Amino acid sequence: MRNYLIVLIFINILWGIIPWPATHLFLNYSIFTVIFIRFVMSAAILAAILTAFCVATNIGAPCKNRITLTRLIKYLRYSNKDFFCMPQWAYLMIVAVIGVNGQLILFFWGLKTLGAIVITIGFIIALIITAAANWSMGKEDMSGFTLLYLFTMFIVMIIIGFISGNEPHHENIISIQSMTVTVSYGLAYGFFFITSGLDRMTNEEHFFTREVPRYALARTIFKITLIFAMASVTLIPLLFVLKTAGINPSLTEEISGFFSQLHLLFKISIMPNMLFITVFCTIIPFLGYYYAASRWPRNSSFELWGGITAMIEPIVNMLVGLYLLHESFPETWLYVVIVLMGIAILMKYLSETDSQVHSLIFITSRPNYSKMIMKEAYCIKSVKNVKLLLGKYDFMVEILSSSMKDFNDVVANKIARLPGLISYSVNNIVSISRNSSIPDAEKGMPANKRNKTTA
Repeated sequence: MRNYLIVLIFINILWGIIPWPATHLFLNYSIFTVIFIRFVMSAAILAAILTAFCVATNIGAPCKNRITLTRLIKYLRYSNKDFFCMPQWAYLMIVAVIGVNGQLILFFWGLKTLGAIVITIGFIIALIITAAANWSMGKEDMSGFTLLYLFTMFIVMIIIGFISGNEPHHENIISIQSMTVTVSYGLAYGFFFITSGLDRMTNEEHFFTREVPRYALARTIFKITLIFAMASVTLIPLLFVLKTAGINPSLTEEISGFFSQLHLLFKISIMPNMLFITVFCTIIPFLGYYYAASRWPRNSSFELWGGITAMIEPIVNMLVGLYLLHESFPETWLYVVIVLMGIAILMKYLSETDSQVHSLIFITSRPNYSKMIMKEAYCIKSVKNVKLLLGKYDFMVEILSSSMKDFNDVVANKIARLPGLISYSVNNIVSISRNSSIPDAEKGMPANKRNKTTA
């Protein structure tokens, strides 16, 4: 797990430094040109990587264990049970248009007009929205630690907004237009946070992955390639709509600049800053993020560590804004904000680990249903382990849920409906405090030989 955690930290650092190369490109080119090239180049490079990876994997493999285009396309027809049972292609399209296109347009627009430090407010709004959504869906308990986490993030947001409103900057954060951009960006990014991980493998895919472990990576590359391809295809009609609406003269000018720069796409795509954004701030982090999500150890929560490490990105954004882009913001207040975000990270960790429910469920099944139940149970997202038993019960299923509501949902709608199940018994694991009244040296000794302790 440590290696995957390092990957998540590195990924958020790479995402955090995007303002540095992007701002240099904004001096001469439209923000939409940068976004479009980022999508197209990333999709093309990932498609080439996927092709080479599948060819290398299929060498010498039997036909049934080959990763083919047909098998990958079949994935698009599966029903996404976590996202309104939509087909996977519809789910990916929605994520591409709203979660990727929407938040990137607003992020780059805010970056150019407000700056890297101020746009962090939108990121904080996204984290608050995500916490509220997870609580409403039963994925997170609103514990005291969670309330402290949200309160700390709210204070950070107020400090950044107040200080930026009193500093000479690109635009005044207090204006209605600036607040609309930051809030809209927060909503779009919050949508991306919530929906990007709603993509569990089907039982069929789980079984194929056990035979061909590399399928998990191939599926990840294929998924990201499609998201970028869909985002690039839908960007142009989306810009036509925005230009026709004439929401903002500066925005309309940026869109006109994009269409006038279409003949320069190849020239811009090979510029050092653009290559850095494409390779180091897009392809590598997206691959790492989704691959870590698909391979994350089952005895730990990816949502927990993904949410914690996500707060590294805004911290890096602020440091880049102050020291590399020379934005106007008091250095002392910046470090106050960073300390507060460090406290928020601690509160986030404590809130999620405090509300986790660790349980063992013992199952009795009908004869000849053993293998089917074990397979079905292991494919449940919250299930960390499945073991065969001898004695009163036939199986033990270990579950780690993020809240009691989530745990009850898993038991009632997943465990209780396993095929061939006769009965089950739920046993929750609780932490036991160390008994400080008994010295360590005396533990294990007969009771009559231990020193008597007084209350």
